[in-house]
Amino acid sequence: MGKLSQLGAINNKIENNEKLKYTKGNLKIFTKECDCMKIAKIILSIITMLFATLGLVKILPFDITNPIMLVSLATLLLLRSVEYKNNRDKGGFIITCLTAVFVYVVVIYNVFIG
Repeated sequence: MGKLSQLGAINNKIENNEKLKYTKGNLKIFTKECDCMKIAKIILSIITMLFATLGLVKILPFDITNPIMLVSLATLLLLRSVEYKNNRDKGGFIITCLTAVFVYVVVIYNVFIG
């Protein structure tokens, strides 16, 4: 009975949009900052897929869609590296951060040099 009242109180706090961050069992409650990160990742994923599709179907020239797609993909990688850093996974942070920097360098090379 005590656990049910605790879950009810937790659900009331979630409905009131209070900032909480802890994990208990299988119940995970995130802060609003994590929700913003999820929304940003969803938007960047949609932009990446949209411009990849527009370029492949040749609605827009691939020279225009390719840099936009790659920049949004690199930004997604940077967001993922921030998540790795917050989870204290140093190896994942370094790899994703270096990959994002590499993709940015490729875009800069293609747009300004190539």
